[in-house]
Amino acid sequence: MDERIPGHPVTPYPLTAVVGNRDAVDAVSCVLCNRNIRTVLLIGPPGSGKTVVARAAGSVSGDRRIVEVPLNVTAEQAFGTIDLEEAVSSGRRRVSDSLMRRADGNILIADNANLLPKSILHGILDAVLTGWVMAELDGTSVSEYCDTVLIATMDPSEAELSRHELDRFDICVRMEPIDGMEGRLEVLRRSLVHSHDPAGFRSLYEDSEEELRQRISAADPLSVRLPEWAVPAIQGACSAMGADGHRGDISVAETAVTLAALRGLGETDLQCVRDAIRLCLPHRSRHEDADEDVPDIILDVPETILGEPGQTTVAAPPVSTSGPSTEGSGTWSPSMAAPPVPDAQDVVFEIGRTFTVRDFLPEERGLSRDRDSGRRGLMLSRSAEGRCIGYEIPRGRPKDIALGATIRIAAPKQVHRDRGDLAIAIDGDDIREKIRVRRKGAKMLFVVDGSGSMDAERRMVAVKGTILSILEEAYRRRDMVGLVVFKGDEAEEVLPMTRSVLTAYGILKELPIGGRTPLTSGLRLGHDILRRYCVKREEPVMIVMTDGWGNVNVDPRIRPQEELAATCRVILESPIRPVVIDTEPRGSKFRKAPKLAEMLGAECLLLEEMSADSLSRTVESTLADMETKPRYTR
Repeated sequence: MDERIPGHPVTPYPLTAVVGNRDAVDAVSCVLCNRNIRTVLLIGPPGSGKTVVARAAGSVSGDRRIVEVPLNVTAEQAFGTIDLEEAVSSGRRRVSDSLMRRADGNILIADNANLLPKSILHGILDAVLTGWVMAELDGTSVSEYCDTVLIATMDPSEAELSRHELDRFDICVRMEPIDGMEGRLEVLRRSLVHSHDPAGFRSLYEDSEEELRQRISAADPLSVRLPEWAVPAIQGACSAMGADGHRGDISVAETAVTLAALRGLGETDLQCVRDAIRLCLPHRSRHEDADEDVPDIILDVPETILGEPGQTTVAAPPVSTSGPSTEGSGTWSPSMAAPPVPDAQDVVFEIGRTFTVRDFLPEERGLSRDRDSGRRGLMLSRSAEGRCIGYEIPRGRPKDIALGATIRIAAPKQVHRDRGDLAIAIDGDDIREKIRVRRKGAKMLFVVDGSGSMDAERRMVAVKGTILSILEEAYRRRDMVGLVVFKGDEAEEVLPMTRSVLTAYGILKELPIGGRTPLTSGLRLGHDILRRYCVKREEPVMIVMTDGWGNVNVDPRIRPQEELAATCRVILESPIRPVVIDTEPRGSKFRKAPKLAEMLGAECLLLEEMSADSLSRTVESTLADMETKPRYTR
């Protein structure tokens, strides 16, 4: 059976009709067979069949139904809230129906689990793994028993899961679209038949579905013996893969005996151990760097098991759960070495690699931030606009009443109140006000010295890589990044504020450098561009990459230093938050950038202490602090 959205046609696809992806079918079979295997994660790009496999679990699960987690689920919907009818009529606090209550005894499907709010995902994982749903509702702690399993899917290009979150999945399978003409034709043929005649298509696979149901029902992992040689072999495999903690060891052992039970064996054999390692360890591996080779896992097993002297190996490539890399994976952000800098002419440098960094951007003025949150781009809304995330006791006259919360607070008190003809009596102390947040995209402008100098190569390669690295996240988080380059006699906005990665790459790739250094002109143009964003508490960021030297005046009647100082005062008095990156090498006797940073009221950092990657992550981590920390009661 399949429990879906009311009114939505239910046409489950047979699990045994899935083309290829045998590991995914084995993973689903294991989680349905062994109560000690509770969580499965299917990772793959769009069109790889991960959602089809997850939903198809209901066709071989016997009486268990499929309960799906919607992406917009709230904590109250997922874990329950106060039953208003019960509270009003009897004054007792009882938990209402919830997603986890419906999942009890059934199968929970979380499609695109990586896009769920972290608090919801962690709560679901806790409930599935412990068997208890814990919730704090209006000052009342509630716990309910919940016996369910979780089959989750994710597209790694959309969002990542942390190592801790990945480790909580017993089994993880990487699914890829079917390659080859024959396989693709078979997928297309089966899909067309299923879409035109679902019942007829399912009847074609009824025998194979029934055979798999019988194997899952009859399999008893507790009756399967795990041989003595398998325990050190599994431990050695986990060590070789760099798996943290002990969840990996336990998952491999449980999966190995489950596979043996499904295959009708009384004792786990070498092939079951190999398959279990492939299902349970890659997502726990520390070998996740694309440039780092993952060694084959060497299993020490007795010669009597191998049938010949020696050792056996298991090839276990890591499962990548990160988004598209900015280096060597794709057409828009390759890592290239920069050519030498010719003298006395403009040259074009390619886009450089990214690097790792410390937090350096200044804090946003006058705002509190949630330093424990990994998100950014949200701010408290002072109006009725935005998404409601909770409620609080009003400060003064309430403007946006949280009706549901107000009724829940008042409901248990009704047995002690004179309601008259009212269904429910509400006092002033019961009223709660909504807390709303709205999206706040950050505005970042790089003001870069593009004059011809000995540091030009290092400066331009770094800034190009940094901007593209930030744009990778900007596309998803609604940030905007721009670029001003000052060289020759004036400054130029070469990259208007944008979220388009392709546009940025096309402009940056052809960006030349050379000529004199109109520093003041660059700062003025940067201020003029960001000034339009200095409204409603927004504080855009200006990242100035220069050695601090300027030799071109905007107004020849004013002395260069006086002109520069006046421009810095204007920026200092504005909401713009400047940062100065000094491109001079450490130990230089005539560093001017620190003086520029002092005039701007900004921090001055050395370029050599960062690389395009570190600057990118620094901007990211600093902007994470820009989210205000709401105070609310659940």
